[in-house]
Amino acid sequence: MAAKYIAISSATTTTLLTKDTSNTSTQYAGLIKSVRISNNHDTTAAVVDLFLDGTTDYWIIKGISIPAGVALDVDNVSFNINTHDLKLTRTGSNDLTVRIE
Repeated sequence: MAAKYIAISSATTTTLLTKDTSNTSTQYAGLIKSVRISNNHDTTAAVVDLFLDGTTDYWIIKGISIPAGVALDVDNVSFNINTHDLKLTRTGSNDLTVRIE
């Protein structure tokens, strides 16, 4: 898949990829090579959760602290886009950049 970038600037849950309930989507099906979460703040760590939201939720990472100015790479994220959204929850006021590839 082509890289997708998402800027997150508030403490909220953000849907990074939306499930396709019509079961016709192939754009994000299968293996996603990586999800990179970059903490753009100069001095404060960011606490994030990355999870699959569906009938049952599955946490990929939960409550991880990303130091200021550091990026976290999560490799080999694979899931069924027809049944789950890929979401990220962030606490605090740090600006994040998420790259999905």
